Amino acid sequence: MPLCGAAGDQGFSEAVNDSSGGAIVSWWDDRPSGGARGIYAQRIDGTGAVRWTADGVRVATEASGQTSDWSMAPDAAGGALIAWDDWRTGPLQADVYAQDLDAGGAAVWYGAGLPVCTVLDDQLNPSVVNDGYGGAVVVWEDWRDGVQSVLQRQRIAPNGAVRWPADGETAVLVTLESAIAEAGGVRLAWRIDARTPRTVTVQRSPDGAAWTDLAHVASDAAGRVAYEDAGVRAGARVAYRIAISDGGVAAYSAPAWVTVPAGVAFALESPRPNPVAGELVVAYALPRAGPARFEVIDLTGRRVLDRTLAGADAGRGVVMLAPRGAFASGVYWLRLTSGGRSLARKICVVR
Repeated sequence: MPLCGAAGDQGFSEAVNDSSGGAIVSWWDDRPSGGARGIYAQRIDGTGAVRWTADGVRVATEASGQTSDWSMAPDAAGGALIAWDDWRTGPLQADVYAQDLDAGGAAVWYGAGLPVCTVLDDQLNPSVVNDGYGGAVVVWEDWRDGVQSVLQRQRIAPNGAVRWPADGETAVLVTLESAIAEAGGVRLAWRIDARTPRTVTVQRSPDGAAWTDLAHVASDAAGRVAYEDAGVRAGARVAYRIAISDGGVAAYSAPAWVTVPAGVAFALESPRPNPVAGELVVAYALPRAGPARFEVIDLTGRRVLDRTLAGADAGRGVVMLAPRGAFASGVYWLRLTSGGRSLARKICVVR
């Protein structure tokens, strides 16, 4: 069906759902008369009938600087959100503008388009999405430093007011660096923009739907967020993500799924026999390889033995800590420390 029969060329179209069984279509229009070049849009109902002005409505009344590079999204009220890069200030300055067309095709924001970012140097390739609250979030490629582009973003309220800093703020990009599942725990690391230090919330889920907050973790100078979960059940399949709050709106990284090996649990057994009359031999289990420190402490708190196995393997092991007669008769505490965790057992020595 014909949407536009105006003189000149029309092309580069985009379409979104109008939430009522129809669609809103936008296109670049090169019609020559009256300086009417620019982006146009038309709404089509579920029967295929056009609902707005014949040949479409102009997205912005000041269309001289519009280009054929724009983005479109439903506004959840029967209209459409549109963002474009705009050269109205001159051939060497691209800015980002946006518009919300209501269900009747009228401009909700400024008729000439809402200036999203007009800072010096180019802003290009905008993308717009509904923010879930009747407004929009616009992201674009920004060359304001004249050397390297970064992603900037701006949130726009339903009435056209900007919610984040003027001319936008650097978008936070989250990259999963590693997710290592071992018997006894999971080690995770993410990277975010190092120029904006943040405290994020690490979350865990058994099904990807219900999420539990585990910890609040601050990013380091390099933008790295690291967390170790020692409380996850062996053999479980779980997902992790980080939540970042901006302007009262939470953003989440993609879930990282891991399966925790069903390995041995951290354990320290009492000596056998106990009371100990001969050599002090103990059995233990480590969920992961690493240093294992054994201490024997008397009831006054004095450490009478301190031995570290620097390269203990993961799994079960047995170690002879002291020969016969090394300790006086009495009651002692035997303590094992490894991987930031400790266990203690009471032992009795007889001679």
